[in-house]
Amino acid sequence: MAAPSTSDPHRPGATGPILLAAGLVLAAVLVFWPGIATYDSVVQYAQPLSGRYDDWHPPVMARLWSLTLRLISGAGPLLALQMAGYGLGLGLIAGRMRRLGRPRAALAVMLIGLWPPFLGWQAVVLKDAQMLGAMLAAVGVVGWWRLRALRVPGWAWVLVAVLLGYATMIIGGLYLIATAKGRRQRVVPIAGDVSVA
Repeated sequence: MAAPSTSDPHRPGATGPILLAAGLVLAAVLVFWPGIATYDSVVQYAQPLSGRYDDWHPPVMARLWSLTLRLISGAGPLLALQMAGYGLGLGLIAGRMRRLGRPRAALAVMLIGLWPPFLGWQAVVLKDAQMLGAMLAAVGVVGWWRLRALRVPGWAWVLVAVLLGYATMIIGGLYLIATAKGRRQRVVPIAGDVSVA
C-alpha cells in the first residue's frame, strides 16, 4: 500500500494546531513564570547553587539547572523547557490529526493538554514534569510520521533517543543501575553527563 501524498492541497494544514500549541506554551510560561516551586524544587535548586550534589534528586536535572543558572537565575528556564516539550508533543500530534482530516481529534488533543490538572502540574518544576515534557515531545515527533504511516527519518530518531534518554535519567534509570548489585552507590554529575562512582 502506497503512503498517502503529503502535498494534498485539499487537506487542512498542520500549521494551525502547531502555532496554537506554541502560543499556548508561551502563554502558560508567561502565566506561570518562573514556575511553581515545591519543597523538592527548592531543595534541588540548592544543589546547583552550592555545587554539592546528592542522588536524592536526579543529578542530570541538577546539572542542567546549573547550566541554566549561568543565563537566568531561578526555575524559569526549566519551566520553559518542560512546557516546550509538552507543547511540542501536543502540537505535533494535533497538527498531524488535523492534516489527516480529523479536526475534532486535533481539538481534543489540544483540550486535553489544556485540562487544568495536566497543565497545572506541568507548571510545577519537578522531575515528573521534566520527564513528561521530554516523553510527550518524543511521542509527538514519532507520531508526526507514524500517524501517516511514513518512515521516521534518522535525525528524528536521534532527537527521540535524546528526549527519552533525558526522561529515563530524570526519573531514575541510573538509580536502578547504581543499585542493581544490592548496594547503594553514589551518582555524580560531571560535565553535563552523569556517571556512577
